[in-house]
Amino acid sequence: MNRRTFWLLLAAAALLFGAGLNVEPLYDWDEAWYGQIVKELLRSGDWVTLTYRGEPFFDKPPLAIWAMALAVNLLGPAEWVIRLPSALCGIATVAVVLAIGRMLFERERAAWLSAAVLVTTLPFVRAVRFAMLDAPLTLAFACGIAAYLAARRDPRWGLGLGLSLGLVWFIKGPLALLLLAVLVAFALWERDVRVFRSPWWLLGLLGGAVLVLPWYALEWRRHGMAFVSAHFGTHVLGRASVAMDGHREPVTFYLTRLLAEFHPHLFF
Repeated sequence: MNRRTFWLLLAAAALLFGAGLNVEPLYDWDEAWYGQIVKELLRSGDWVTLTYRGEPFFDKPPLAIWAMALAVNLLGPAEWVIRLPSALCGIATVAVVLAIGRMLFERERAAWLSAAVLVTTLPFVRAVRFAMLDAPLTLAFACGIAAYLAARRDPRWGLGLGLSLGLVWFIKGPLALLLLAVLVAFALWERDVRVFRSPWWLLGLLGGAVLVLPWYALEWRRHGMAFVSAHFGTHVLGRASVAMDGHREPVTFYLTRLLAEFHPHLFF
């Protein structure tokens, strides 16, 4: 793929993801929730302990919310500003998926189609236009996959893999373990585990831990077991074992969502 096609693809993504971000107010539930957290963060100046209506918000790590707050701090309060980090993450994800396609299939056409499918997939387009955690999380996941594939050719990319796992954790906690499980399963399927034997991967993992652990240490120092119980007990173990926030659906839920929202690409 030549540079012109690459920039045209990113320009199309920017137009699709960024146009009209200020048309609608923040949606219930998540956008309004995060908007209130950002407002309280900027009002208090406390970038360690997030709050919602004055109470500590231990649900998620703060990285994506920090990005929203930084955007508002730099550009002023507006719907499009708080949604801007998601849109930028969406554009970056398209570029990363293009790189993944080139490494995985080693064909320009397959890489181009992969990125084009992503740009025209409704759930992804919707996610990157909302002030939520989905777009930053998707970008961090994609970076981890790209770094793993690159590390199969150059072990030094193991640094990027470890840092990507740290970013995923700093956005949405133990979902980093899901990314790691997917990559380990793929390595076993391919019978190629060299990446996970490399010291570069271990060094990257250490870097990811250094990225995340200071915030956890500060929260532990401030709130002790109240933080541990809420963050890990309720919002990690609890969400993994029981339905929360009214999210009760049949086991076919994700299949029906795929059929309803991922057309026409799903049929191909």
